[in-house]
Order: sequence, then structure tokens, then C-alpha cells
Amino acid sequence: MKKKSWQVSISFFILLSLFTIKLNGQQVASAIQFFDYKTIYIGIANPIKIVCTEKFDSISIDNANAVLTEGTLPTNFAKFDIYTVYLGDLSLKIFQKGKCILENKLVARRLPMPKLKLNAEYTPDEITKEHLLQIDSFSVGIPALDFSDFRIVAIKLKFSVNGEYKEQNISGNKVNAYTKQLLDKVDKDTNIQIEWSVKDIRNNENRRYYTSIKMIT
Repeated sequence: MKKKSWQVSISFFILLSLFTIKLNGQQVASAIQFFDYKTIYIGIANPIKIVCTEKFDSISIDNANAVLTEGTLPTNFAKFDIYTVYLGDLSLKIFQKGKCILENKLVARRLPMPKLKLNAEYTPDEITKEHLLQIDSFSVGIPALDFSDFRIVAIKLKFSVNGEYKEQNISGNKVNAYTKQLLDKVDKDTNIQIEWSVKDIRNNENRRYYTSIKMIT
């Protein structure tokens, strides 16, 4: 039997997974790119990209909405945002003229907690004064995820200087010279409390998180 080859790329982020399935007695080969193997996350827009050697006219996903963001159906290439509030297994189907040409199983999980970065490194549990004074900016990331839709809105630092409680507010994510002068005086063996406010760009939401770092030398 003549093989009909479809190449479908669903791009969430980085990891490449190859598999072959059969539909209507024909072998269908596909290459699927995921950041986390076959995983999407609830409560956010999950961007996907679909590329086919022949035109497809629709997709469907159980318990989820697919919003076309680039391309006009029917097409060989389109981008979608996938939204779901349901945890568990989902089925993504791609159709051509009412016939399913590919079905792929996904799983929906909770988005891992974002973590604060000092410069480009995730926040350590302990920090030296030398390292502390090298901080020029704050950012946000999710370990093992290429997820960059969080932006720092404000930072509040809480710390002790000669036994006296201090607070320093930072608008945005940059550390200015005055803030560094204050941090140079932080008491040894005390905790620096960091309250960080972020904006979830894709969902237009503001969130607040807390981090603590121990000053060790």
C-alpha cells in the first residue's frame, strides 16, 4: 500500500518526539515538538504551531478551546492558542474535509510555580554580599520551561541593617545605585525578604510572590 506522509509540528517549546501511527490503514508519520512531552498547562494560553504537507481545515481538542492566531483555514500552516481548565488527558485531532487525519494524546497539568531570577540565575537559598552587590536586575522563569510571559512590575526588599528593619521599593526590575548602597549594609546571617509583583502578559493578570534569601557573609 502506498504510504501517505504527513509531517505535523506542534511547537510548545524544545523537546522533539517522533512517533508513527496508522489511520484508515495508511501509515502517518509525524514529528511533534514539545517543551514538556505532550504537555499543556491549564489557565494559560498554550501556543501551538501545526504544519502539514497537505491542507487541513480544522482541529479539535477535548475539553479545550483552540483559537486561531495566525493563518487562514484551510491551510498547510497555522498557529493556535489552546486554553483549558481541565486537568488530565486530552485528545488533539486534525481534520481534512471532515476526516480525521491525525490524532495525538496530550496531558493538561498545572503550571509550575514561577521562580525569581537574580540577573539570569535562579534565586539561591543563601547568598554572599559579593554576589548580592552584583545583582543588576530581577527576572522570572519556570525551571525547565521556556516560558517567558511573566514581567517584573515591582520589587520590595525587606532586610536588617544594624538590627534595624528596612524596606526598599523598586519600580520595574532594575537595581539602582542607591539600592546597592543599602544592600551593602545588610546584617550578616539575616534573611532578605523579596516580595515580587509580576504581570502575566498572555493572560493580562498581576500576581505577587515571596522569596527569602539568607545573607551569609
